[in-house]
Amino acid sequence: MAQRFARRLEPWISHARMEAHRPLQGDDLDMLVAYLHNMALCEALYTPLGFLEVALRNSLHASLSELHGSSSWYSLPGVLGRYQAQDVANVRRRIVGEGKTATPDRVVSELNFGFWVALLSTPYDARFWRPQKAHFLKISFPNIPKNHRQRPVIYKRYNELRLLRNRVFHHETIWNRTTLVRDYDRLGEALGWMSPDMSDVCRLVDRFPDVSANGHSRLESLLKRHLHID
Repeated sequence: MAQRFARRLEPWISHARMEAHRPLQGDDLDMLVAYLHNMALCEALYTPLGFLEVALRNSLHASLSELHGSSSWYSLPGVLGRYQAQDVANVRRRIVGEGKTATPDRVVSELNFGFWVALLSTPYDARFWRPQKAHFLKISFPNIPKNHRQRPVIYKRYNELRLLRNRVFHHETIWNRTTLVRDYDRLGEALGWMSPDMSDVCRLVDRFPDVSANGHSRLESLLKRHLHID
């Protein structure tokens, strides 16, 4: 039954993607359960990743607005590198194309996570993060432990989370990622570096711990019931 069901789904998922979810020596039922569990894990991670993205962009925007004395700091000459300036130009063009004014609030909200993470990379160190004894790094991440308050350490953490986000948002395989629970814990820690309150409110709607611990067995039961497998 599971084999026939898998074959019916294959044209819509693709053989390669389905097989990527087959556990070692697993049968078609195991593969289908892993596929469903992977989707559930990705869905559950949307919430903490969403909180992280919103917090990071607002934290960096506030700091850089103060540094440059303008909420349109991203438009000032020489502030951004080539690729980030192009990101801003694309966003402004899209906003104006929708008949709206490209206000700072609109521009900031549409710039993607990769844009903000890039601002923590080496080319922006001297421009943003070293002046005034790293004042703007401290106010962007006010709750980070002192031994972590270094721009390379912060960039590494958020860039790793960016890569995880990309896998999640493109529904790639994470079900067999041996570091997934650790990655989730680091995500929560990175959110807390900016705001413990955001971390607390995220937990109110965060389903990942339950999906990680119980989702596989719950989905296996549901699928067996759907396929009338005892």
